[in-house]
Amino acid sequence: MSSNYISESISLVRNLKKAANGDKLAAYCATGNAVKVVQKLAKVENSWGEAARGVVDSFTKASENSDSLKTAGLFINVAKQGDEIGMCKSAVQVFQSSSPLRKGIEETLGWSAKFAAKHVMLKTVPNFVKNTKCLNTVAQKVGDFSKNTKGMGQLPALIIGVTYSLATIYAPKYARKAGGWICDKLGIKPYEEKKQA
Repeated sequence: MSSNYISESISLVRNLKKAANGDKLAAYCATGNAVKVVQKLAKVENSWGEAARGVVDSFTKASENSDSLKTAGLFINVAKQGDEIGMCKSAVQVFQSSSPLRKGIEETLGWSAKFAAKHVMLKTVPNFVKNTKCLNTVAQKVGDFSKNTKGMGQLPALIIGVTYSLATIYAPKYARKAGGWICDKLGIKPYEEKKQA
């Protein structure tokens, strides 16, 4: 199980929503998500994958002879590092917070949970499904159903992408809430209320 074009599309939509609310870094990360959607879609054997491969090949060939496209390629490669950009943003938020210790605990737990969820989804779950007879049977039946049913060819990708996204979105969300609860129990001061102008 891994991130695929479905999970990247979900990340793209989430970043576009944040960008619409004024988050400039989210707009930048959305560029990286869009590129990753195309790159991951290019690995799929259908008409969408063929179109995506055409886009990737065209950009690659065009950038060989264009300095501006090479620069754009560097910009895009940085934009694809969404987690690293998010961690930098979190560090800035910690230093700007009215309660840096509290924010630091929440963000540390949040990012730890996100990377733990990614590890579980990439390594633990596939091994568990593979080594558990009933789950392996179900996975094979879903795969067979998708291959033999018209219009269902991408069902496994949909299940994997949505599951991966849910794990990597909600694990850090609840870990940050747990961090707030721990801070309350430790008596770490809450955030100061923003004064109304």
